[in-house]
Amino acid sequence: MIKNLVYSIIVASVLRFNAHASSVVWGATEDNGFSQSNTAELPIGNLVRLGNFSLTNGQIQAFFSVGDIGSLTANFVEVATAKIGDGLNAPSNLAVTSTPNTSAVAGLQMYYWVYAATNNTSNATSMSTAFEMGIFYQDKAVNSSWAFPVETPVPGSTTVDITQMTNAGANALVAGANVVIGSFPKGTSTAGSAPNFGLAPVVPEPTSAALMLVGLVSLASRRRRQAK
Repeated sequence: MIKNLVYSIIVASVLRFNAHASSVVWGATEDNGFSQSNTAELPIGNLVRLGNFSLTNGQIQAFFSVGDIGSLTANFVEVATAKIGDGLNAPSNLAVTSTPNTSAVAGLQMYYWVYAATNNTSNATSMSTAFEMGIFYQDKAVNSSWAFPVETPVPGSTTVDITQMTNAGANALVAGANVVIGSFPKGTSTAGSAPNFGLAPVVPEPTSAALMLVGLVSLASRRRRQAK
């Protein structure tokens, strides 16, 4: 299982530590990974963003339910990015070390924002062609590792993994686990042989024409009622 590799990954990451920036060892390296809503493993190359939302779970869900990804993006501070397969060359999972400047987010909650897209040639195209997404985090009040480390006076470090959201058997959520967008369990990681976290389909954002049509239908309906 991938869990047997995590310690060597962490050791290698520490050896690459940049003394001038905070260090975050993160990913889905141990057991659980990510699947699409149809249970298929999330393919290599799909985008995973690490950052902080200035929104409640309910607000995130409300924006997502109407396809308002723009509002989610506007309220998200990106700290690091990676791709499925990084460090492991396997679908569903990833293992990376980032050395970001965390001055703006020190002490704040970490979130994973995971994408399934049709074009992963760049982060921008991954975001613009995403057809499914997942947003997950472990409450930092329960597991303090999920708070971004400080940048000054001495850069801090932390290690987080999506498997920290599940129990020892990697098959049930633990206290503090937040599946904001998506589901669990959904599909299986062939590398880790454990249930994956599933993504959710993106609702197309209403076009201007569609909104105008809705408005016209509503106006016509009111006029008919007034004419009676």
